[in-house]
Amino acid sequence: MGSGGGGGGGMSDLFEQMFGMGGGGRGRQRERKSEDVVHKLQVSLEDLYKGGTKKLSMSRQLPCDACQGSGSKSGKRYECQACQGTGVQVHLRPLGPGMMQQIQSPCSHCNRTGYSTPPGDQCTSCKGKCLVADKKTFDVHIDAGMKHGSKIVLRGEAGCSEPGLAPGDIILVVVQKEHDVFQRAGVDLVMEKTISLTEALTGCTFTFKHLDGRVLRVVIPQGEVIKPNSFKCLHDEGMPFHGRPYQKGNMYVRFNVEFPETLTEAQAKAIRAALPVPGAAANGTMDVDDVEDVHKITNVADIESELKSRVNVAKGAGESYESDDDDDMPRGQRVQCAQQ
Repeated sequence: MGSGGGGGGGMSDLFEQMFGMGGGGRGRQRERKSEDVVHKLQVSLEDLYKGGTKKLSMSRQLPCDACQGSGSKSGKRYECQACQGTGVQVHLRPLGPGMMQQIQSPCSHCNRTGYSTPPGDQCTSCKGKCLVADKKTFDVHIDAGMKHGSKIVLRGEAGCSEPGLAPGDIILVVVQKEHDVFQRAGVDLVMEKTISLTEALTGCTFTFKHLDGRVLRVVIPQGEVIKPNSFKCLHDEGMPFHGRPYQKGNMYVRFNVEFPETLTEAQAKAIRAALPVPGAAANGTMDVDDVEDVHKITNVADIESELKSRVNVAKGAGESYESDDDDDMPRGQRVQCAQQ
């Protein structure tokens, strides 16, 4: 066929330039590849901080060395006669007069490979299957600063899912294990530290073991008050940047202040002397003659659970007190009266 309009190869030349195809639009056939194997790799936060090596054993199938993957002693590949080398068998099922349904199923004679070696020429090592079982232990390198969900690819190490296919890849997905002390937030670390009320008011010193084994000492100077749930930052003590291990994030320390359950009279007196109680006007005490004492006050362990459990407490009672007159009142008037 000639090209239309002017010189050149027309569409065939265009496809060759775009996709590297030659020979009238027929490109190089891509090598058929076995399926990849995806595996979750459990990694400790210490290994993600320092980097390291983990051993991983994998079972796989490889082409038989004895017959070079042919499945035969002679090295010849025999096309399966049951499926004519397609790996698929076609069956016809009648649906009615003059109607047939075509059903495809994997060939049971060649196990979908398209090849079936006669018993007399079968390789003694693989029994004509072309593949043999293999187990290999890999040394998997963990880079410092890798994140949860990072992928490590071992090219061509997954073995062959069927004869005639190139080996697939092993794709390892990093799964970060939970840590007893530290939580990770990107390149930063967060830890909690519980201190006593005395330490919160007068300063404290504490030590902890970092992910690389170093023991760090933190000093809160005397006179600096630490409030409950407050944070302090230790600069450059967080996780290393992936690819730049000498650059690190920050570490944040969240302080929990542990209050005493009770105080003795002597302790309370000493605290009042050291920390004078504010005057009546400052702490919200009203100077009035008619004051009613509250005789019942209880502790609330979990305010969120407490409020959730009381969401529907007043609904039934509130509905029973609504009168017909209230129903006749315009909604806008009702709101206005409530605000007066």
